[in-house]
Amino acid sequence: MTITGTDTDDQAFATSRLETFAGMMADRAQQAQNGHKPTVYVREA
Repeated sequence: MTITGTDTDDQAFATSRLETFAGMMADRAQQAQNGHKPTVYVREA
């Protein structure tokens, strides 16, 4: 995947954001495989 940016800082930031998001999704998938459910906050009635 290629990210085009006007400046290297913008490109580096966008890349790090993508990597962080991908890592978060991978962590979530790993937790699901381990039997952990994602935390869901439910408001008591």
